Amino acid sequence: MIELIHSRFIFAPISDILEETISACSTLELGIENQPLSEYILQTTFLKMTGASEQKLKCICWEMASRDYGYRYEYLKKTHGECSDYKDKNAIYKELIERIKNIDSKFQPSELFDDKQKLINNSKGLLYNIITNSCIESWVERGMHLSRTTSPHDYITANQLKLDENNIFESSLIESYILIVYRHRNRCAHNLKSFQNNLPTLKTLENPTYVFENYFYRYLLLIILDTIFVKLYEEYTRLLESIPSTM
Repeated sequence: MIELIHSRFIFAPISDILEETISACSTLELGIENQPLSEYILQTTFLKMTGASEQKLKCICWEMASRDYGYRYEYLKKTHGECSDYKDKNAIYKELIERIKNIDSKFQPSELFDDKQKLINNSKGLLYNIITNSCIESWVERGMHLSRTTSPHDYITANQLKLDENNIFESSLIESYILIVYRHRNRCAHNLKSFQNNLPTLKTLENPTYVFENYFYRYLLLIILDTIFVKLYEEYTRLLESIPSTM
């Protein structure tokens, strides 16, 4: 497979960051005495994962711009911001598919994502395997429990993954990403909680979406997104082998 400058970083799963956290916390006892560390460690890991996701998408854009000068012209005229919100991620998703279709006009995303439930199950299984029997398991226990017991309409389902030429998620999962991942990323990155009440209001607690305000759910969404972009980028680099170095 063709090796582009940033390929090694792009192909490295962001779940590696979570494994690094587990390794760093391996000397901690699995007891309540470590509970005060939980938010600090979980939040730090979350920010490192969101940061890696953002940098990956920027690297993907740069690699496409380095190979496709028409795309470079368009790319330099616009901005994807920090590549953190859904709008930016989805725009890059569409651009990556367009670059693939420029090489293989018959390509359809369904070729790579024909079993959406398997994608979800594999991501969830990977997350289970990483955190099981670690201190993080006790810190995200409620989120893990919900992932096994909530109704199909309340948790991530195959129907919520659109994965066509125009959208990654269906509207309900877009809303979840914005509320649970993107806004929390901004709260953590900009320390917005520093001047806010430490506890949620009763109105916040009664909101049906509040049940997903947990790090297990956030990590899972990030891992699913990462898997999608890595598979698309892998297909892109595979197809590059059949064409000249510039388009």
